[in-house]
Amino acid sequence: PCRHLVGLRRSVKMAEAPSVCPQMWAEFVGRVPLPHQAEPVMYGVNDAMDVANGQWDYMVAVEVSQPDESDGHDHLVLKPATYAVLTHEGPASALGPRL
Repeated sequence: PCRHLVGLRRSVKMAEAPSVCPQMWAEFVGRVPLPHQAEPVMYGVNDAMDVANGQWDYMVAVEVSQPDESDGHDHLVLKPATYAVLTHEGPASALGPRL
């Protein structure tokens, strides 16, 4: 089945990622749990890679069981596929050294 993710999505340049991505986590974590949130898990999704310009879309999100497009958040539907997954427990600020 598809996963319906809801959260914050921004285009991020490689040089800005160390400051922008943690800011996104800090901004979004205060909004959860969201209505119809499927489980207490948060996702960081990399999408729309533009290697030539050194940027991509990054999304901080949770999965919801009943998406509501009028909720003011960004939405992404992940279709069934094989994805690279990095599991992390703890503050987002501790994630950088693991990458």
